[in-house]
Amino acid sequence: QTQPFLPDMPNAVFQYVVWGSKDSEMAYVYRNNIYYLSSYGTGAKPTALTQSGEEAVIFNGIPDWIYE
Repeated sequence: QTQPFLPDMPNAVFQYVVWGSKDSEMAYVYRNNIYYLSSYGTGAKPTALTQSGEEAVIFNGIPDWIYE
């Protein structure tokens, strides 16, 4: 059985998700902004690390083709 990554956002499309180095840390990119989750599965709320993401303009956390 699958479960939504974040229950509050069951239909969200994430651009990137990565596990952190400690236990259940995660970072993800959603709508061109970077978020940090200190403990996945515990009800912890994500922290927005950026707020300047704009579709087709600013891609926080997503490399441009020049950087790939």
